[in-house]
Amino acid sequence: MNPVGFDIKFFRTLPAELEDKVRELNQTAPDLTQRNLSPEKKKEHFDKFCSEKDTYGWILAFEGEEVIGRTAIFKRKISFQDKYMILGGIGKMRVNLNKRQLGIGSAIMREAMKRLAAENCEAVFLCTNLHSFLRHFYENFGFKVIPGSYTFSGASGKRYQEYDGMIAPCKNSGLANQVISGQTILDIGPGNW
Repeated sequence: MNPVGFDIKFFRTLPAELEDKVRELNQTAPDLTQRNLSPEKKKEHFDKFCSEKDTYGWILAFEGEEVIGRTAIFKRKISFQDKYMILGGIGKMRVNLNKRQLGIGSAIMREAMKRLAAENCEAVFLCTNLHSFLRHFYENFGFKVIPGSYTFSGASGKRYQEYDGMIAPCKNSGLANQVISGQTILDIGPGNW
């Protein structure tokens, strides 16, 4: 138990009995990117974020039986500069709006980075609103803004190029440093996190 009364637990797969609790959390901490989307934009969003098969696990924060925070962690093999490597990912990060500024998100991130390092991920990628408090939050864990863009393919096969990526070294700083140098566009593979 952490000093402010919450526990962090890792689940390789999200247990069915916790799915409703995670959905309840979504109501208290909605995804800012999905608000007021037109039907066409919602379709595009689901085309972009189609990487469920790469989910390595879930990290949940509990206060008693209530889920007050969560993230999914991902991993996949990618090719970068003619070499294969394991890229970790963080997505679906949420903390209950009434429980923020208590260290819950930080505890979740520390556990996520520890788990991804144990899986030999060379670097960890995420996308976020770079013009919000989230940029600074993730910088506290070694993430740096990817200069320029990164690319990936959607479920439909369409190629996307985005400008909201951050990357942090994990087991090897080489990949993260090469991406941050901006000399090569990072292709994260099929689906964004």
